[in-house]
Amino acid sequence: MGQSRTEEYAPAKRPFIGFASNCINERLKHPKKSLDNLFWKELVNSTYGKTAQGLRERRIYDLRDAETKPLEPSKITNPVFAAFITAFCRGVLGEIMNALPPEVQIFSVTTDGFLTTATDKQMRAAAFGSLGRRYLDARRMLAGEWGIYEIKHIIRQPVGWRTRGQATLQPSVPSDWDGTGMAPKDDERVVLAKGGIKLDGLLSKAEQNAKITSLFLERKPTDKLLVTMGAGIREMYEQGMDFVDKTMDRRLSMEFDWKRRPAQAGDVSASYGNGKTCKHLAFSTGPWDTVEQFNTVRAIWSQYNKEAPHCLKTLQDYQAFAAYFEGKLAAQGEAGRYLAKAGGPLKRLRRDLAIAHKLRKAGTHELKPKAFGREHLAKGSKLKVKELAEFLAVELDVPCTKTDLDNARKKTVFTPHQVPRTTETVSVLEAARRELFPLLEIEQFLTPEAAFSLDVEKR
Repeated sequence: MGQSRTEEYAPAKRPFIGFASNCINERLKHPKKSLDNLFWKELVNSTYGKTAQGLRERRIYDLRDAETKPLEPSKITNPVFAAFITAFCRGVLGEIMNALPPEVQIFSVTTDGFLTTATDKQMRAAAFGSLGRRYLDARRMLAGEWGIYEIKHIIRQPVGWRTRGQATLQPSVPSDWDGTGMAPKDDERVVLAKGGIKLDGLLSKAEQNAKITSLFLERKPTDKLLVTMGAGIREMYEQGMDFVDKTMDRRLSMEFDWKRRPAQAGDVSASYGNGKTCKHLAFSTGPWDTVEQFNTVRAIWSQYNKEAPHCLKTLQDYQAFAAYFEGKLAAQGEAGRYLAKAGGPLKRLRRDLAIAHKLRKAGTHELKPKAFGREHLAKGSKLKVKELAEFLAVELDVPCTKTDLDNARKKTVFTPHQVPRTTETVSVLEAARRELFPLLEIEQFLTPEAAFSLDVEKR
């Protein structure tokens, strides 16, 4: 006879339940945010970190040997436990978000929470999927609590710039809390995650929020922020100094982190401070198709800002970067070699039109009669270099002189597919075919279509 299931499988083991339960019980004995409460919170939360310690290389300063070394695995490092802990929490969060009605908006998501327009009733209905029920069972065993989620804040209008960068433009009013059974404290009427920006710790949360929103809405590409930070362990040890504050200038970084793909974009009105108003870029987002798309956008955004720092504050700012991105993506490979940094795609188009025209390639052999209203031009006319330069510069808005074309015409071979396929180059080529060369073979000039773009629906 076969073994029964109870004989075949040992009881499930929960290796941290006793330790975690004790820490949670000790934490609950003390007021929220008190020293003792935060101590026990840190102790239990650090357990996850210890299960993941050493799984990815991280270097730390070793006081004993006075040198930087890789952090070794801890005694409880375990990739299975580490993966389950982080994945289970995110899985519950994802299940809840995907169970909410389609009309509900989600503004931002972090490890264990999100900002949403969902009502408490909608949240209750979404929170009890298969993962949610498992989470609830674990929470009941650990802390004797039945809640899956809790309301941390209620606000009327947020502003955000990255995953952990959000502030409040319009705090909640007392009536917004009706039905929650909560009497909100001032801090709960404001959401604030500063995204790594350090402000004066003596300021209240509302004062810090006012400062952050002003920094964001009034920022310029060259803005810097005076930051106060404590001395590091290595610095204190090697220089024999106490733990003291030091100040330094850092460039203000409050731009979108590109973790999601912009979908609809437009300039919207925002009110902040004491009656100040302004227009600012806002967009909805969707997921990237692949990790490679995200990495590509981040890399090109970094390059865009190395050439000159930029802010995304208006739809025009966004479109400028989208055009830059389009050009960079289209100019990958051989087509990107020797491409001018400033106006590269149009300069390449100017060059290749000149070469093709000289060699009568790619449909430049036939001229449209009376091209651009010039009565003297007939179908069989020979277009002079000076006239072509004038058409490009005046009629097609391509910076061009006769000397530019003379230099380009020194080449003896027309190489197809060297012009980056951007909205601008396609538009110029279409106008050239419509008004100048009716047989122009546009695809002979352009690089292959890019895998994706940053085009958005304007709103």
